[in-house]
Amino acid sequence: PNKKMLEELLKIEGVADARKPGETEFLVHSDDQRKVAIQGTKDGGMGQMEAMGLKGDMKEDVEENEGDNKPKLDRRVYSFEIMQGKVEQVKEAAKDRDFPTLEEYDYQNDKTTPNLNMNLRAFAQIRPYQERCLAKMFGFGRARSGIIVLPCGAGKTLVGITAAQTIGKSTLVVATTDVAVNQWKKQFEHWTTINDNGEKRVIMFSREHKRAWDTSKAVIVIASYHMLGHGGQREKEAEKIMQLIRKHEWGLIILDEVHVAAAKTFRRCVSETYSRCKLGLTATLVREDKMVDDLHYLVGPKLYEANWLDLQDQGYIACVQCIEVKCRMDPLFYKEYLMQKSMRRRQLLYEMNPSKFNVCEYLIRYHEARGDKILVFSDNRFTLETYARTLLNKFFIHGDTSHTERLVTLDRFQRD
Repeated sequence: PNKKMLEELLKIEGVADARKPGETEFLVHSDDQRKVAIQGTKDGGMGQMEAMGLKGDMKEDVEENEGDNKPKLDRRVYSFEIMQGKVEQVKEAAKDRDFPTLEEYDYQNDKTTPNLNMNLRAFAQIRPYQERCLAKMFGFGRARSGIIVLPCGAGKTLVGITAAQTIGKSTLVVATTDVAVNQWKKQFEHWTTINDNGEKRVIMFSREHKRAWDTSKAVIVIASYHMLGHGGQREKEAEKIMQLIRKHEWGLIILDEVHVAAAKTFRRCVSETYSRCKLGLTATLVREDKMVDDLHYLVGPKLYEANWLDLQDQGYIACVQCIEVKCRMDPLFYKEYLMQKSMRRRQLLYEMNPSKFNVCEYLIRYHEARGDKILVFSDNRFTLETYARTLLNKFFIHGDTSHTERLVTLDRFQRD
């Protein structure tokens, strides 16, 4: 931004009082537009201009258009510091006055935060659309906060891991459940060299894991929205870890499935941590409480959204077929169904319809014979348990399934 723009920004109520006390002059930086090398890509990946669909380099284009008789562009960057904890206030105040803001992190010139020595493994290959969304995030030598939208199965986790590796600072990952926390840890260990030197630098914070770390070193901490956003009293060990999280200076916060966290919980997760850059990952930028606009100033704008039909045509994700099978209700069940006044009993009768079960069993047997993996979902726990245990002798997961059993079942499903 130039001087005039910042002067206008400081006229907005809520921005001027957030400025660091004692500052009267703007800070001046050089406009460094270096291309960021992304591991796992060919020749370090595409640049910001190419990701935007433009050819050439911005610096070269400007120099070519600046003739002897044309005024020279002021290519310096002006800035002013704001107080810690006032970022959300400034972004919201600017948004209300139609003054869009972007949050960028000059991580390459950050000499005060410990570096995270981590590389992607040789087999980690970034796909073209992943490369494009990372180029949108790492434009002109800085890390831009925002949201990346990729369909299920398109590799959002690898994008987040690559972003963490590129910034190379302490990273906090916030996931939806304890199972997702465990999966993120496994993915970091699978795709990167984070633990190759024997140090355990990937730390989980969950109901079963509460391990402290050396705050003088860069680490990766993975927690759930529930653990970070809990508003009540915590047990001693959990509160100690939360104090570490609040005090730690995070280079990057990755917010997985950013659309699902409850508004208050999400706001608490973001406001109680101090980070230089925020990356939201989701498959659908839709919230049930209609608070998508809040995500834009709490996290940042949408940086990239992939077209799932294009990825499907290119073979990156599976082709989806949605087929509805209507099952005639057994006469005895249907007669009882008509006589029942209780909605709960009527629901149970049509869910336990023998005809529907026969069709389900046939489909399971058919796909098992083909060697396919099969998932069966049900809204009713009794139906799920009956299908799984009594008739099909399969493993199942429900609300009361323990964390350990969930992990064992999911691991078995992936490996078998």
